[in-house]
Amino acid sequence: MKNSLVLVTVGVVNNGVVHFVGTGFCVSKNKVVTASHVLRGLIGDLIVSPKVEIKDFSDYQDETQDEFLCIPAKIIEDDPFKDLSILEAEIQIDFNKPLVTGLDGMKITETVAIYGFPHCSNSCRKILTYQTAIVGAKTLLLSDGIKSKHAVLNMQARPGQSGSPVISTTDGSIVGVLVGAYIRKGAELITIADMTPGDFNQTTYCVSSEYIKDML
Repeated sequence: MKNSLVLVTVGVVNNGVVHFVGTGFCVSKNKVVTASHVLRGLIGDLIVSPKVEIKDFSDYQDETQDEFLCIPAKIIEDDPFKDLSILEAEIQIDFNKPLVTGLDGMKITETVAIYGFPHCSNSCRKILTYQTAIVGAKTLLLSDGIKSKHAVLNMQARPGQSGSPVISTTDGSIVGVLVGAYIRKGAELITIADMTPGDFNQTTYCVSSEYIKDML
């Protein structure tokens, strides 16, 4: 039976050591979408790692896992203004191409589903996690003079979840890509006990998935 959603962790291999930085998802057999910001400043060989360790989502996942299927990847499209990147990787998994729509049809108070790998950047904790959130607002965010469509989700994202698909629970389409908490310019330089102000935000932003289509 084909899957309609293939999730991966995105990371690098440096001197034989794997380090994950975020979440990604397949939009074709060789193209993976993730958040652009997780790829900045990486040192090592870029890889993606599909979640092949479990046969059923309800299976127990081993937090101590330290060996992973790593597939070489490369960046083929990058849009830092909308915080989206397209990677190319030969992932040999049979799946149906997911429906990618966008935020235009979403209503405030609607529920969305998020699949991702929270804390995967901490000791390669590759635990695929399902969450739901309420759409709290739709907004236009400005980045270097370019406005793009975003939604505010009533949830607190954790490191490693950037790049997660945001899915309509009504029709199952991918409406957004999780990009993280809002942090005002300059606040990212502040740390409190190794945490930034964004770590305390109780809301999270996702960018409209419609922009993916222009990058494929």
